[in-house]
Amino acid sequence: MRLSQQYSIRMVKIDNYQFANQLLAGNLERKKPSFKYLTKKIMNTTIALQEVWAKQPHLILIAGFIILVGFVSKMKLFAKANQPMAAAFVPIWDLIVVMKIIGRPVNHVLYFAIPVLNIFFGFKVLVQLAQSFGKRTYTDAFFACLFNVFYVLNLALSYDEEYVGPVYQDTIEPAAPVVKGVV
Repeated sequence: MRLSQQYSIRMVKIDNYQFANQLLAGNLERKKPSFKYLTKKIMNTTIALQEVWAKQPHLILIAGFIILVGFVSKMKLFAKANQPMAAAFVPIWDLIVVMKIIGRPVNHVLYFAIPVLNIFFGFKVLVQLAQSFGKRTYTDAFFACLFNVFYVLNLALSYDEEYVGPVYQDTIEPAAPVVKGVV
């Protein structure tokens, strides 16, 4: 939809320069999307999914399998850390529970809303989640980032892994001062 189609114009004929001036002056009113427009968007999305299913059904099946594995692994992981398993199905609540498991403040969930930072922060949270279950080597951090959903499933289903405790510390403790001649 073109920009000039989204606004009702009080003038009969208008060029792009005049349109920009009218928009900045506030003389244009934004049209509200109609019910017909919204249903058309929903139908287009449904048709696109049907086309993907017709051409490549394995992609939807693989995505569904990975989503199912993610839910099961989060449920088991939350149970291991003595957190409510139902949190795995609620979008924001599961992030809050993960922050509690790794020991971060709850307001760090907002970092996932920042566009570029969320990728870095997601990997950092995965590594800290692995560290909360005793996996502290660089190899474990690499595997946590590479196989994220399946690594969390491994943490959740492994009998050897137990919840150690939170790993995040918001303050750095100063080292004890060294005094010469005192042991």
